Amino acid sequence: MNPGLSQVVRLDGDWQAQLSSDPAVFRSQCAQALEQGKVLYFPETGFELAPSEKELLRPEFADPAQEYQPLSGQ
Repeated sequence: MNPGLSQVVRLDGDWQAQLSSDPAVFRSQCAQALEQGKVLYFPETGFELAPSEKELLRPEFADPAQEYQPLSGQ
């Protein structure tokens, strides 16, 4: 795991290899980070949005002042 920011644990593309090589250790590290209040960040892991969720991406729902910047942690 790459600790990155103090409250964000960035798990890049190699996280699957880490999980495969030693699942117990990897899960323990992830659990420990979560128990410390950290966030696990998987920047390369995609997912599908349901049609009802895509509605929330309309511009009228966006607030540029509240945009999250993952590299700055803000």
